[in-house]
Amino acid sequence: MPDKAIRELGDEDFRDYIVVRVSDEILVDIMTAACGVEYEEASRGIEWAHFEGVAIPFATPELLLRLKQTCRGSDVADRIFLHRRIAERTAKPS
Repeated sequence: MPDKAIRELGDEDFRDYIVVRVSDEILVDIMTAACGVEYEEASRGIEWAHFEGVAIPFATPELLLRLKQTCRGSDVADRIFLHRRIAERTAKPS
């Protein structure tokens, strides 16, 4: 794709495709859903951190676990880690 290709995307690209890959200065996959989880639902599984006055969204371990439901080896390892992380968070007193 040509430089600044992201500017060429339109609403129809996100309506017609679940994943839109933009290969510009950096490679980015823009996804409207992952493992059956759409943005609106995923947005409820976000935690915010602040760094130098900038709010940065992070997926919770629970959301990440839902997004890792594939048979790829790396996702299997990630699920094991996430299950442990969730158990640790649940076990910690508030």
